[in-house]
Amino acid sequence: MDNLGAWGIITAIVIFLSLFFILIGGGEGGMIPETAWPLLMGALTMIGAGFAAALCIVSAVKAGSEMLVQKPELSIWSLLFVALGEGLAIYGLIVAILLVSA
Repeated sequence: MDNLGAWGIITAIVIFLSLFFILIGGGEGGMIPETAWPLLMGALTMIGAGFAAALCIVSAVKAGSEMLVQKPELSIWSLLFVALGEGLAIYGLIVAILLVSA
């Protein structure tokens, strides 16, 4: 856990430098053509939605497994919370499709 702060700083620097060179560099036209922006925004939307869904599912499965140990008759509730986490990914996919098609 001690290296977690250092890895976060390194990741932030890499992301900042890559965005700097992509957005600023490239001469008069830029490195990214105008037609690629909707595709990039759709990809970033899916990355964020997938990460949020994965985080929700992990916490729901952890809490659901602890709940099943204590009260096995409530198993349907753990499945419901996992399904709600999957809904985040589906909504992210819908938003990404809308961004790409616009």
